[in-house]
Amino acid sequence: MPPIRSVHARDLDPAPAGRLPGVLPARTTLLILVLAAGGCTQRASPGRAAGEPAARTADAAAPTASAPPAASASLADDLPDVANGFSAGSLERGPGYVRRTYRRDTARISITIGEMPGLSLERWIQMSASLDYPPAALDAPPDAVSGFWDCAGAKDAERCDLHAHTRGGLHIEVQASGTATRADVGALMAGIPMRAIAARNARP
Repeated sequence: MPPIRSVHARDLDPAPAGRLPGVLPARTTLLILVLAAGGCTQRASPGRAAGEPAARTADAAAPTASAPPAASASLADDLPDVANGFSAGSLERGPGYVRRTYRRDTARISITIGEMPGLSLERWIQMSASLDYPPAALDAPPDAVSGFWDCAGAKDAERCDLHAHTRGGLHIEVQASGTATRADVGALMAGIPMRAIAARNARP
């Protein structure tokens, strides 16, 4: 499923396995971690181009696995219509994730919550600690969720995103594409029920 700047994620391929759909990682190191946690995007096998049909083998007759079901309604409940003065756009629900974009003034911030049970909170914290991003204080117990800021620019020009992961295997990506300050993102997150999100468990 698909997400985390020595090498920017925007220079990488758009949808590697293991990322939340449509979410860009902050650093290649963390991207590798997420890929190792388990993928949700089918990749072309070695020796053939993407989109080229595979050679028929005895296994080809076996039924193919069905696509993962859409994320549960409970995840959608955690992205309210209004959050601390931000108005929400329509809800997107896909295989194992929900996404909603919030607006206030010039800020346009997208929140994606995805099920990523293969990534433990301990490993997330271990890898996050090796990066030079400042930790983000979230309204949930620190042993239940951990996050960090991904900012560019300085002083008034600073613009930020936020990345977090819960003990229950939910991954949260808050991305503003350069439209929001740290204060903007923090204000939005104050209206998101992080304690409820941190208390949920991703489906295996």
